[in-house]
Amino acid sequence: MRRSVGLALASVMALGAAAAPHAATAQERERASDLPLVDRVGDARPRSYPERWEGLYAGLGLGYANGELGDIDDSGLASGLHAGFLLQQGPIHLGGEIERDFLRVEGLRHATRFKGIAGIDADQLFPYALAGAVRMSGDPGTSFGVTLGAGVTYRFEATNWRMGAEFNYDRVGDYDDSDDLDVMSVKLRASYAF
Repeated sequence: MRRSVGLALASVMALGAAAAPHAATAQERERASDLPLVDRVGDARPRSYPERWEGLYAGLGLGYANGELGDIDDSGLASGLHAGFLLQQGPIHLGGEIERDFLRVEGLRHATRFKGIAGIDADQLFPYALAGAVRMSGDPGTSFGVTLGAGVTYRFEATNWRMGAEFNYDRVGDYDDSDDLDVMSVKLRASYAF
């Protein structure tokens, strides 16, 4: 009788030991379902995206430009690259940007802008104004002037991408030692925040 009880106890203990790993595995699976999603297999850090506007960004733009120089009034494609940064000062963001546009306007080839930017953090929207210097180059030569403008950018949720539109007015006095040059451009812009 004692031997039968001992065998029964030994059998129960063996079954419990065999079932324990399965129970632990089920508990681990349940806990794993509560963990955050990760970027890739083996990365324990949750995915993070910029939730504010400050920081570095870069991108490209495509639009339309109109240039007036004396009797010449021509319009054409404007495409370019830009890179900049923003710093937060309360609800206001201040920053700088450099932009290089390639122009298909008679007598003009490139517009390089050095812009100061001031805008307001409106959650996913960022309206801003800009002012700075522009370097115009074309067939007559190269001259410096001023640039003014405004724009608005939209920040997509759960991504580093932004999309916006910008207006620029460039003025170069005595371009090619003759008339004043006025260039107006409107572009759609896509940027990636780092």
